[in-house]
Amino acid sequence: MPTNKEFSESESLNLSMRGGNWTVQTALVISSLAHAYLQVAASTRSVLVFPDSMCYYRWDTLTTDTINAANDMILASTEQATLLPVPYNLGNRPVLHLKQVISKAAEKCRCVEL
Repeated sequence: MPTNKEFSESESLNLSMRGGNWTVQTALVISSLAHAYLQVAASTRSVLVFPDSMCYYRWDTLTTDTINAANDMILASTEQATLLPVPYNLGNRPVLHLKQVISKAAEKCRCVEL
């Protein structure tokens, strides 16, 4: 057990991933296969996401729909939020893109910038 205010490796990783600001964003509408995106602040290191349904996601610097259903990662809808680290090579305005895998009405994705 660490002493004298030292942290274990896992505690240190958790601190580095979750330290900083907590900025709740407006829920993104991902209904009926609509493309949604979140342009995150330059200081954001990760985004906590909680989608209502499964969706594709990708990072880049464009605001147009760049989702590639054949190759992009799938974010599952779960009982817990998922932490997505922001890629360091995207400059000052990285963009997170989201799009449903299967079309459903009235679905959203909640996001928090960390």
